[in-house]
Amino acid sequence: MAIFRKLQKPDVTKNPLVLAMGSISNVQWNLKKGNHNMPCTVNKLFEEFIPYHYQSLLLRAIQESDMEYMNDMFDMPLNENTLRLFAMNVANAYRKQKTLEIAVENSEHEFVGIVDIYDIHDSICEIGYRMCKKQRNKGYAKKAVEAVLTLLKGHGMTCVRARSEIENIASECVLKANGFVSEKEKDNIRYWEVQL
Repeated sequence: MAIFRKLQKPDVTKNPLVLAMGSISNVQWNLKKGNHNMPCTVNKLFEEFIPYHYQSLLLRAIQESDMEYMNDMFDMPLNENTLRLFAMNVANAYRKQKTLEIAVENSEHEFVGIVDIYDIHDSICEIGYRMCKKQRNKGYAKKAVEAVLTLLKGHGMTCVRARSEIENIASECVLKANGFVSEKEKDNIRYWEVQL
């Protein structure tokens, strides 16, 4: 059985990104039930998802050390300022209970990508995902989406939506394998939905 790392409070003297990432860890570990305008299931989702073990994957909070893999997920290199902005946006979205940015880790403790849960309204939400280039075509995206759907169903979500570029066949395969059905196409984007 694999032993997974716990998120630790970062040392802000190490790296300029740590301050923003520390904000994420403080929010995630100390989140209070203060947002009474959102359904109970959403508050519960934001409080209890960390960590979530699913078969050979671990869904966990994004850590400062994950920033080194971000360039491997995007088609253009990200400079330090862009990474800092990304980290701050993740922390702010989490604090406002708008978006969950979740790191995906395999059984070898390798960061393989991220999944985000956003546009959360009652029992409906939208997901997105991006895997590191060197981790693509290994089934991680399919398994990560499956894990997130299981997590969301357990927290009362009944409908999950997603989007993909029309020419992104790999993403289409991931979504179809997880039961998503194409609802419409507009401006080179395909819109998907699955009932849980």
